Amino acid sequence: MEDGAGTASVPGYRIVVKLTDASIRGGETIKVHLEKEASETDTMLVPSAAIHRDGDGAYVLVIEERQGPLGNAYYASRRSVSVKETGDGMSAVAGSLFEGDRMIVESEEPLSEGERVRI
Repeated sequence: MEDGAGTASVPGYRIVVKLTDASIRGGETIKVHLEKEASETDTMLVPSAAIHRDGDGAYVLVIEERQGPLGNAYYASRRSVSVKETGDGMSAVAGSLFEGDRMIVESEEPLSEGERVRI
């Protein structure tokens, strides 16, 4: 493999990333964030209690992990969703949620995006 290139495996896909930035040297670690747009048919069941609404629409707060010099920290991150159907305490939603996301269903105090959370 040549310098500045890397591969990753995602079930069903092969992802190749080639870096052309001259400021990045061999042996350094970089972080790449990939997102896939959800289609209208991609829905996920979530607890209805996790869904919040405001003037911008419906959203779910998920836990985002960030690495820092003193260790990992966790923050609330807003993910917009479209509620397709609701019943029996669960809702079918489409949007920017992924299967591995950890949703905040309840908290002792009101939370907003960007706030640090303890898990």
